[in-house]
Amino acid sequence: MDAFEVTLTKYNDDEEEVNVPAGITDIGKYAFPNKFYLKKVVLPEGVRRIGPYAFNACRQMKEIQLPSTLEVIEEGAFNYCVSLERIELPESVKTVGSRAFQRCNSLKEVVVPGTLEELAAGAFKGCYALERVVVSEGVRIIGEEAFQGCPRLTEVQLPQTLDTLEDGVFSDCQSLAAIELPVSVGWIGRKCFENCKALERIDLPDGIGYIEERTFAGCESLVCVTIPDSLEGMEADAFEGCTLLETVEEEETAAAGEEAAEA
Repeated sequence: MDAFEVTLTKYNDDEEEVNVPAGITDIGKYAFPNKFYLKKVVLPEGVRRIGPYAFNACRQMKEIQLPSTLEVIEEGAFNYCVSLERIELPESVKTVGSRAFQRCNSLKEVVVPGTLEELAAGAFKGCYALERVVVSEGVRIIGEEAFQGCPRLTEVQLPQTLDTLEDGVFSDCQSLAAIELPVSVGWIGRKCFENCKALERIDLPDGIGYIEERTFAGCESLVCVTIPDSLEGMEADAFEGCTLLETVEEEETAAAGEEAAEA
């Protein structure tokens, strides 16, 4: 840890490109708010923290270079940076706060590093152009509505370390047709996949004990669900509006059917 912490509290100029000077360790709360002309920011090595809403609503910012020393991205740090096209989260990052990248409408791909045990609520909520998400090994929890309302999301890769999907994580991701849930997942929250209108099949991992309220409600393309032996119950509206759902495969029932056919 550095002997001194130096915080950039507010940047007053209106340049299109900003190179934050060496020696800064923290980017303060609302340090660059609503900078209309700002298009690119380079943060120097040594910066460890980006404070709450530091770049809030920098609507023309397309690029930010993050240092390998960065550990914390606070709540709403890049909220409504609607032109931000790319973000590379370094392996040093341990915390991404709630709504950190909410409404970053030009982001197309996100890789969540494994140094992050938990991705906070609404971290990438409403990222309109987001198509691909890779969550690296090491991440255990994806917080409430982390990717809610990403209508172009088609590819999601989840790690074998993941154990919890909280409420509404992928709700309203209308282009998500397929997702593989790791066997490590033991909890899927309410409305987790609600209104994933393109989702066709879901295989619930063994270890899921209950299907919560409206978990798959409105998944109008869903035709097949595999139910694990561990399941003890579900809410009455868990699959509400799944009008094409024809097949519910239960592991024990399927096994018994195969034995009967062989007899």
